[in-house]
Amino acid sequence: MCSLPTLAALSLGLVVTTGCAAAAAEPSSYALHGDDYDRVRGDYVLNDGRVAHVGGTRRHPSIDLGDGTPQALAALSPTEFATADGCMHVAFEAHSNATVTLVRVTRARACEPR
Repeated sequence: MCSLPTLAALSLGLVVTTGCAAAAAEPSSYALHGDDYDRVRGDYVLNDGRVAHVGGTRRHPSIDLGDGTPQALAALSPTEFATADGCMHVAFEAHSNATVTLVRVTRARACEPR
């Protein structure tokens, strides 16, 4: 069993960690609603200054971590997404007014290049 590292919440930031992707199991087929998609899509500044873009469409969301390579995401809930291979888990935290304040991206160690 692998545990995720403890992360400090950063206001309006994006945290990228390497650990165990919480979505190592196959992503479910949660039907993402338009309002949910609208809340999470957009640009987020990474800790290293790059800009991550959450885009695509409501039915086919994606994330580009600033390297120009969008990766398809499957919705697990209104605020959690994963890649089909389970290598990346993306979780959005928001205030009660639905404004996203933190995005956590976790990559599975097994998927990292050696």
